[in-house]
Amino acid sequence: MTTFGLSGGRVDPLIGTWLPRAVWAAAVLLFLVTLVGSARAPAVDFLEYYGAGLMIRTGGDIYGQARIVAANHYAMFAPNTPNGNASAYVYPPLVALALAPLSVLPLTEASLVWYAVLIVSVLVTAYALADALTCSRPSGRWLAFAAILLGLLLFKPVRGALGYTRQIDLVLLMLLALTLAAFTRRRDVAAGVCLGLVVAIKPFFVVIALFLLWKGSLRGFIAAGVTATVLGLVPLVLLGLLGDYLSVVAYWGSPAFIASPVSQSFTSMLVRLFTENQFTRPVLDAPWLVTALRVVYSVAVVGLVLTIVGRSRTRDAIDLALEYGLVVSATLLIGPLAEESHLAYLAVGLSAAAAVAAARVRCSRAARWLGVGVVVMTLGLLTPGLHELSWGFWRYEIEPIPFPASLVTGTYLYIQVVIAALLVVTLRWWRTGCAEAAQGGSHAVCGNASQN
Repeated sequence: MTTFGLSGGRVDPLIGTWLPRAVWAAAVLLFLVTLVGSARAPAVDFLEYYGAGLMIRTGGDIYGQARIVAANHYAMFAPNTPNGNASAYVYPPLVALALAPLSVLPLTEASLVWYAVLIVSVLVTAYALADALTCSRPSGRWLAFAAILLGLLLFKPVRGALGYTRQIDLVLLMLLALTLAAFTRRRDVAAGVCLGLVVAIKPFFVVIALFLLWKGSLRGFIAAGVTATVLGLVPLVLLGLLGDYLSVVAYWGSPAFIASPVSQSFTSMLVRLFTENQFTRPVLDAPWLVTALRVVYSVAVVGLVLTIVGRSRTRDAIDLALEYGLVVSATLLIGPLAEESHLAYLAVGLSAAAAVAAARVRCSRAARWLGVGVVVMTLGLLTPGLHELSWGFWRYEIEPIPFPASLVTGTYLYIQVVIAALLVVTLRWWRTGCAEAAQGGSHAVCGNASQN
């Protein structure tokens, strides 16, 4: 039997006719609607990228605005922040250098070029994930591409990055997907280079580089390190901006900034619960407790991941993708700052879970429930009012939100935890099926190990 081209055997007549056509039709239609509908969006984050490109091209100070934000202890939509806008350029110079050529264009035209880059990033992401998840079943690759593209375009963090924010997160998602595709095919240097580019832009993703080392990919780990150093660290040193960058990053991860509900990390939730801040009334003012609980939580998350993610690479590509998606999810969970747009990275794990559901949907009721779970997690973020709920319906503008009402400011954190739990359960269930298939001499629901 086969489902979406992800399991071996004969092709079911229904699956082989109307369903693939329906998936392709929906993907193409939604892509065209999104392409046109998001083209004239505000692009609020691109304004900072564009300004940094202009500054670095003309010899200006790319971290000037960020230092103003830090000096005044501004935070996103905080009562003490003019117009609630604490946006600033906070990346290493690489992004500014890359966008410097765009700064010669008027802002509107430059924004459209950047929009085209993001659109291409989504398409490449869909193909890279499809390639990784079907590397032992190439006949299903294009159908998987259409299904993943449809899912990406329905995923609110992706839609928001294409539209309102024009965040760089879609480029980083593409690089993470390319890392997985290269890794599953044992192209370790290419995987390392792609991941190194991610680390050069967002250094905290060095956590994911440890996945390569854990899996015994020394070449990939070294390639990631060299790429991140050359493209991330070296420009900072040569331009004399290392000190400025470190001070800016330190503030962006500080309690004063991450107390804003714009950050949906566990650390941010602790800050809102146990420190004096502009948004919530704490249960008690105990900054030491934030540090202690954050350490315990981070150790627990890392420990759980290490017990689940094996050292072996001789696994099915879907197994590797689930592991990789879990590591990406854990990185978000232990990071100091996790904005709603950052949840776009969870598309890696959700795509892998969808592949598991598709591979076993015709022989397992649990697979069908898993498919429902993936759909709910994908579409659930589109629920009206969810964004407002995560901000406590802006009640803090009148007075700090008291406990337990302040717990709603972690809405997207809870969603991250649920998705991580879904990946853990899916990975364990997938391996159980693989073990049973191996004992029976069948690979119909498990597949072969990733290609050498």
